[in-house]
Amino acid sequence: MTVTGIGVFFTHESDPNWFGYLQGRGVQPFSAPSEGWAEAHGLFADLLGITALIGGAWFVARVSFAVFWFVAVTLVVVLSALISGSVIRFNVVKLEGKTFEEAERGYLQVFSRDFEYLVTARFELGPVASAIWVLAHVMAVMVIVVGGWIALRRVARSLPPAAVGPSDR
Repeated sequence: MTVTGIGVFFTHESDPNWFGYLQGRGVQPFSAPSEGWAEAHGLFADLLGITALIGGAWFVARVSFAVFWFVAVTLVVVLSALISGSVIRFNVVKLEGKTFEEAERGYLQVFSRDFEYLVTARFELGPVASAIWVLAHVMAVMVIVVGGWIALRRVARSLPPAAVGPSDR
């Protein structure tokens, strides 16, 4: 997820079908299907969702023996990441004083001073909303990794210490 996410973050381009977009226009062209880094990232996101469901069930049944907060948080974070990732995929980016064709590649431009708004298949997002949305999506994997580490440490601390007999010394 991280490798393909970095690829998408730096290389995603505007959809040429949307270069004629007018702000606030109700009728919008169809978006081009994902390809390259975005297609691979979407595939891995789907696989992560399936893994979270199966892994959560395994974690509850074999490790924690109870419905643990980490499983619930992981499922919420994975579903949020899937939804935010599908929504934030921009079709065009508007930079101050530039046409849609002159926008740069990737999501880094969302944090530039010239950024006005981006257009997804469903929304026009301004500078603050775009930055928050991108940061929240990027942080999803880190939240899962840190949460998993904390959960495993808590489970390990709650297990009784192993009995050490004379033959184990």
